[in-house]
Formats: sequence, structure tokens, C-alpha cells
Amino acid sequence: MPENFLLYVATDEIVPLQELFELTGNDEIQPHTDGARISGYTVTWEDVTVKLMVLPNDVFKINRRNMVQFMGMLVNDRNDKRARKAMRRAEGMALAYEVTVTPGWDEEEKAEQILNGVMAYYDYAFIFANDAFYNENGNRIVGTESSENRFFPRAEQTETYSKEAIARKKQSLKRLAKEGVPYIEHLPPIADADQTTLRPVEDAVKRALALILIADRAKGGSVTHYQEQVQQYGLADAITPDEKRFALEVDPDDYLFDMYDVRYESAWALFWALGYVESLGRPDHYADKDALKQFMEQGTAALIQNAKMRDISTILDETDLIYRYHWAIVDAELYNTARPEGLLVDVVEERHRALNWLIGYQDQDWDAVTTDT
Repeated sequence: MPENFLLYVATDEIVPLQELFELTGNDEIQPHTDGARISGYTVTWEDVTVKLMVLPNDVFKINRRNMVQFMGMLVNDRNDKRARKAMRRAEGMALAYEVTVTPGWDEEEKAEQILNGVMAYYDYAFIFANDAFYNENGNRIVGTESSENRFFPRAEQTETYSKEAIARKKQSLKRLAKEGVPYIEHLPPIADADQTTLRPVEDAVKRALALILIADRAKGGSVTHYQEQVQQYGLADAITPDEKRFALEVDPDDYLFDMYDVRYESAWALFWALGYVESLGRPDHYADKDALKQFMEQGTAALIQNAKMRDISTILDETDLIYRYHWAIVDAELYNTARPEGLLVDVVEERHRALNWLIGYQDQDWDAVTTDT
């Protein structure tokens, strides 16, 4: 049976034909036009066809209004950051594709891959289907209790995990059980040491310092002081495009302050990996900002020289554990149930972000690094 749903994006730019060619390697792509411009595409393989048609503007406005109202109902009375962010982004959607997958999802996941690619092309996009909103990885952002956690169907699991990865997962679950933190058995292991290459020490030190500077800026530091610090620590090549835009903006949006002022927690996780922090411990306490300041006083060159990067297995142990803590928090937010006792959302999210970046998760740059659960 064909799959039919809406894909919302945060710009009115239609994905270029060349982008689809590059995503699919498929020449069987038919553009559709409304007489003035491209209005959609049909991508055809032997076993599956994916059709993406832009909703006419009048139809889109009605659909967006209804979609935003539904999102509002889902997040009503919720004050968590995830819900607020989802609502802001829903309100900012500028275009929607009606997507049809015929005759249904294919075994080789070609339809899923092209949709992943189209969504990744945009700064932000989500799928609205089955009374839920899903991100570019198919994971649910918010939804009703009856909606599926994932949008894309999972193929039969044929991947076999190494003994190391399975043992690491079991170790994490044992700790969560001891603490009374909810978990699910089918959340898979993360990559093992043979599949992982850590970021270089120099990159990790500069990233940690850059995170402290952007958090200082979000806490009320001036643009001038930020620029002076970037120059003092030699971080011009370590600042990301998103960080630069925020730091140099005279009057940034309020939500950006909320997003960046917790980056101390990411920096703390990186300094732990670099050997400067003895233990991360349970994510129920915030970073020691006095200690972060003392680290900074050593200077970039000394921090690089004196770093003792922890072994990859230890870093993966911590990454697997924070991944599962994060799942427990997200699950509680989705179903509006009690959060696991003591866990701090910002600490969990930022540790997960930092460690995913450090292990090169999906080869993502800092601004794009995801914390999938």
C-alpha cells in the first residue's frame, strides 16, 4: 500500500534537480512544473517510486495552520526545551512536500535514503505523519502516545554486533537498572573501537575552549570580549559558522542564549576525555566552572601538550551510557511522565553531543552533530 505524508521544510527553496541526482545516482528523475517553476519530482526505480510535490501556497497555509495547532496541542503545558524548540520550528515552516512512496517502502531503503538526503539538504525539516513529527533520521520529535517512535520501517536486523559492543551495552544497562533509570533492550549498541576514530587532541582542546567562549558570550559577555578571547587562544579556525553568527550578533534571539549558555557541559565532557577532569559521574550535577576557568588559564598550547586522551574504550563506555540516559529523558518528555530522578536535561544533552562529536558519530561537524536516541 502506498505511503503518503507531508514533509515540511524551513525555506521556500525547492530542492534542486542536481541535488537529487547526486543523492540517488539515478537518472530516472522527472521534474514537474506549474508553468513558472519546478513544483516537484518523481524518482523511479524498478521496485519503488518516490513522488515529491510542493503544496500550492494556499493549500500549504491551511495545512501549516492545522499542523501548528496540532503541535500546540501535543506540547500544551510542557515547558521543556525540546517542546519549545519543536513549536518554534513548526511555526517557521515555509514549504511542504506531499510525498508518496509507491507501492511502499523498498527493502534496499532507497526511498528512505532519498528522503533522508532531501531533509538533510535543508537547515531544518520534519515529516508530519501518523499524529507525530519525525526528524531527518526518522526519530519521533513529539507525537501522541499511540504514534510510533520511528517513522521509517526497520529492515530485519541483519547486522551483527561485536562482543565488545554487546558487553558495553550490557554494562550500561546494568548501571541504569541499579539507578532505577528506565531503558529498552532493543536500543542498539554503539560502534566499537574498531569502527571509531577519535578526533585529534588539538581539535578536542580547541573545541572545548571554543565552547567555553560561546557559553561566556551567551551568559552576557560582550562581542568585543569574545573576539579578544578568540584571538588570545588562537581559535579563529575552531569557531563554527553557527557560533560565529550568534557571537557577533548584537541582539540575538532569546532562544539562542538558552542554546549556547549550556555549552559549558559539552566542554566539561571534552576536558574529561582529555584527562583534565577525573570523573564525569552521573549527569545529575553541572560542570565546575571554576575548574574550567583554571584550565583556560593554562593556554591552548599547554593544554594540547599536557593532555592525556583517555583510551577509546573508556570514551565509548561513557558515550554508550549517556546515549541511554538521553533515551530515558526523551521518553519521559514524549509521554509527559516523570523524568528519572536527579538527571539534568542540559547536562545529558551536552555530554551526549560532545562525546558523539569526539567519536566522529556519522562524521558530523559540530554544528550538525546529532544526539539520536
